[in-house]
This record gives sequence, structure tokens and C-alpha cells, in this order.
Amino acid sequence: QDPVLPQSMYIFKQAGIGGEVTSHQDSTFLYTTPRQTCMGLWLALEDATKENGCIWARPGSHLEPVRRRFYRNPTHFAGDKEAPQLIFEDFTTPPCPGDAWEGKMPEDWDKDGLE
Repeated sequence: QDPVLPQSMYIFKQAGIGGEVTSHQDSTFLYTTPRQTCMGLWLALEDATKENGCIWARPGSHLEPVRRRFYRNPTHFAGDKEAPQLIFEDFTTPPCPGDAWEGKMPEDWDKDGLE
């Protein structure tokens, strides 16, 4: 059986601090090779509303392939400190097809402020 290495990451999004998070795929930032084995989980510790930053989901987007990845820039870590530490790599051909998300959105997820 393949070994599993768990990891925890906490991102605190306090009201009025930091910038707006735009539409994105979590797999861009949680990209693993040789296969996708990392899963992201969004958990609100307080009530999340449209006014204070609820999560938005586009139906079917979990079936889409990963479009790009965020990774450490080898140029920076080879000594060029003027180069950015982290860069994006766009995939012209996705490295693997989107996998079906095992979870399901709650019934009537697009009503009552959950979007």
C-alpha cells in the first residue's frame, strides 16, 4: 500500500485584512505529482455570508482538468534572488483529466445565500 503523508494548512481570512480571492482551482496551489493526491477543504469557523466572504462554487467545475500549477521557481532557489520565489505554469494540455469529486453540494445549495 502507498504511504500517505498528511499535511495541514490554515489560512485565516479576517474581515478587512488582505485582498479579495478571485475565482481559482485549489489544485493550482495543491498540485502533486506523479498523481493528484492532495485535497483542499474549506471550513468556515464563523457564519459565512455574501457580505463577509462565503465560498462560491460553479456546478461541474470539479470535473474540469487542472489548468495551471503554482510552484517554486528554480531560478530563484539557484541563487537569483531577483527572480520571484513562486511562479505559475499554464498547461496547454492538461496533465490529467478532472476526477469526479466524491463530495456533493448540499441540496438547494444555490439558495439561501450559499453560492
